[in-house]
Amino acid sequence: MRGFLTKAIVGGLLLAGLAGPAAAAQIRAGFLMGESQIFGRFDADDMKDLRKTFPQGLDRPLLLDVDPLHSAPDALLALGAWLRAQRAILDVYKACVGDCAWLLANSGRAIGVRRDAVIAFDTANRFALIDALRDKIEAGELFADASAASRERFMARYKPLLDMAAAFGARTRETWPAPMLAFVAALRGPLTEPRLAFTDTDFSATLQGSPGRCLWWVPDAEGLRQIGLEVPGYVPPPLDRLAKLLDAPAAQIYVGPLRDAVPDDGLCGKP
Repeated sequence: MRGFLTKAIVGGLLLAGLAGPAAAAQIRAGFLMGESQIFGRFDADDMKDLRKTFPQGLDRPLLLDVDPLHSAPDALLALGAWLRAQRAILDVYKACVGDCAWLLANSGRAIGVRRDAVIAFDTANRFALIDALRDKIEAGELFADASAASRERFMARYKPLLDMAAAFGARTRETWPAPMLAFVAALRGPLTEPRLAFTDTDFSATLQGSPGRCLWWVPDAEGLRQIGLEVPGYVPPPLDRLAKLLDAPAAQIYVGPLRDAVPDDGLCGKP
């Protein structure tokens, strides 16, 4: 495959995360060895249970290990707001990656990262990409079928997804420093604009990136400090373990600090 990325966005799968609790979703919230903990998949109804579990709020460090892939993104937005209101001390147990990193990692007044745990930002986050393309989607510029009726059907069907993307974009711009957002965009590199093809049940768009671009950014201690997270002495896990955790080629993971500029040929290699 030439280039660093072929990214398929499947609307039906994304909508499943916006429609409510997933089947057999589990979240474990409570206390372990004197520590508050939130583990597992997080859905909209879990916020009610969370408030019941911690009626007095969070007065001790919170052990955090949320599954971002199977959690409802709107619930993660709500969880992040609640953690900020609680001024929680967060402690990443194993991993906080993808939506968890974008929406939760900076939600406390302080954060710790356990040995061999990782915080990782996906450079082609689905909501960030949709938010970036929102104006052109609403204008109907990206549809394979450019008819007004087709555009209206799409907008009606996928309004929850578009609204979630807008909320994600607003939250990340509000809570993360602009140099970080620019750096992540540079790591991703320019993407070809997709042509949206869709049915009544799902839609897809394929984005092609350029050589040398990265799928993931794993900040080291300096990188975390640059984005407002003080974790002195933190050392990310080895690259081979990161590749397994992130399900990505090791060559497409950048580990290190935020940089002022990304070289023209990128910071990552071919998969």
